[in-house]
Amino acid sequence: MSRTNMRICHVTTAHSADDVRIFERECKSLAEITEYDVYLAATGTLPESKDIHFISLGSQGKHRMSRLLRAPARSLCFAHLTRFDIWHFHDPELLPAALDLAVRGQCVIWDAHEDYPNQFERHGAKDWIPEPIRGVLGMGLQFLLKSIDQRAQAIIAATPGIASSYRNPNTVIVGNEARIEDFTRCDPSPTSKRILFTGSLTSNHCFPEVVEAIRALPELTLAVAGRRPPEQTWTSAKLQLGERIIHLGWLNRSDLADAIESSLLGLVTYKGTSAYMDEQ
Repeated sequence: MSRTNMRICHVTTAHSADDVRIFERECKSLAEITEYDVYLAATGTLPESKDIHFISLGSQGKHRMSRLLRAPARSLCFAHLTRFDIWHFHDPELLPAALDLAVRGQCVIWDAHEDYPNQFERHGAKDWIPEPIRGVLGMGLQFLLKSIDQRAQAIIAATPGIASSYRNPNTVIVGNEARIEDFTRCDPSPTSKRILFTGSLTSNHCFPEVVEAIRALPELTLAVAGRRPPEQTWTSAKLQLGERIIHLGWLNRSDLADAIESSLLGLVTYKGTSAYMDEQ
C-alpha cells in the first residue's frame, strides 16, 4: 500500500480507532489529499480502510484513572520502538511522549480538540480524579501544555477559542464538522415518525431531556445511534418510552446515511456548559 516514504502516525489512547473525528475527519481526509502513508495507533478495531494502516495499542482499561497512569509509559515505549516522519498526538496523557519526541528532534503535532484545562477544572476532575492529587495534576497539565505549545511543529485546534490559548505560530483550526461527501445522498423522510439521536447517552448530551420530549409526543419513535448505552440509562429510557425507543448500535457512514434518510429529523444535543460553548 506504500505510496511514499513519508509516514505520519496519529496516536490516541483515549479514543477508539473508529473515533469519527480522528479516523474520518483527519486520518481518512489526510490519506485522500496527500501522498503520506497514514497510520493510526489506537485501541479497538479500525473500520475497513484501504488507505489507513492500523496499529493496535491493546485495551485502554475500564477506568479513566487507570488509563491516565498507564498511557504515558505505554506511549513512550511505543514511540521508542517505532519511527515515523510525523507524529500526531491526541490526548493529554500522551503529552509526555509527545514532548520526549519533540525534544529529540522529531516532528510532533499536538491536536487540541478539547479545552483540556477547562474540562479538567470544571468537569472530569470531580468525577474520577482523587481529590488529593487534583491540584498537582492540574498544575502538571498546564506545564505540559505550555511546553508542547513551545516545542510542537504545529497545533491543531478544534475551535477559535481553543486556538487562542496557544502561542505556537503554526496553530491551525480544524473544526469538528462532518465530511459532507459522506451524506450527499441523504434526504430525510417528511412522512417518517422516527427521530434519530446521535451522541452519548449522558446528561451532558441532554439525553434525559430528549427522552422526556419524545414521551410527550406519543406518535414519535426515538432511534439511538451509537455505542452500547449504560444499562441504567437504557433501562430508564425503556421504562418511559417502551417500544418507542430502539438502539441502532454503532453505524458506519453508509448505515448512518440510511438512518438519516428513514428519519424525520436528527438530534445532536449538548448542554450549554463552558465545555461545549465557544463564543469566539
